[in-house]
Amino acid sequence: MLKKKNFAKSTIATVGGINDTALTFDLSAGDGSIFPAVGAGNLFRLVIWSALYSSPEEDANREIIECYRSAGDTIVIADVVYRGMESTSAQSWDYGANVALVITAGVLEELETAGGLSDVVDDTTPQLGGDLDINSNGIGDGGAPSAGYVVDLPNNSSKKCRAYAWITYSDGRIKTGQEELNYGLDELLKLLPKRYKMYRDLTLRGRKSAEIGLIAQEVHKIVPEAVIKPENEKTGLWALNESKLIPVLINAIKDLNNKVEDLEFKLGL
Repeated sequence: MLKKKNFAKSTIATVGGINDTALTFDLSAGDGSIFPAVGAGNLFRLVIWSALYSSPEEDANREIIECYRSAGDTIVIADVVYRGMESTSAQSWDYGANVALVITAGVLEELETAGGLSDVVDDTTPQLGGDLDINSNGIGDGGAPSAGYVVDLPNNSSKKCRAYAWITYSDGRIKTGQEELNYGLDELLKLLPKRYKMYRDLTLRGRKSAEIGLIAQEVHKIVPEAVIKPENEKTGLWALNESKLIPVLINAIKDLNNKVEDLEFKLGL
């Protein structure tokens, strides 16, 4: 399996550069440490391109090689067949030419052949350390996700997701039959935030976590559109899409603003 490492980039520091049959060259002093570990078993692919260009995409004569780091800053190519790989040609390179470890089409093919990609996208065997199963049906916890879901993680305080943002589609061109929402302050005041201890499933056994929030069944009586009922209540859990409450909050603020304006008018403010 070819080795990878993020942001591994340097320049050829061999005096006089290298010719098109050279099987070794040096990286800039100290840069070896940002590449995969020393050893012939730690093969990786590099792209080499001219110092005249800022990226390999700009250099039509770029070259892809397969190599390893023998020691320190020294790069070794095991055989000339590993020069000019993946439809590139072996070239002579000047001192200062750029080199970088990149994910090439060949690397991706090697991953797929080894099962690294095919297992992840189409398999029912748990992947990623056994925590998740990523397969053709979606992402689940050790199996396919529940019906109606593409991503389905367990009700477990140790299984959290984090991201910079979660973006949802909201294009008015695909929203027909638009009308004003009649939910507002009255509905908001009926919601009852609570503090509670929550188990992970209906057995009510094992670890529980201290939480605050709303109860899905109670919200369903007030704003049913924000609640997802399980297909089978004996085994499934009710869920709450809290983002659906944002329009209710907006209307509640508008209702309050109207009340404030009415009071200001009556008081002559």
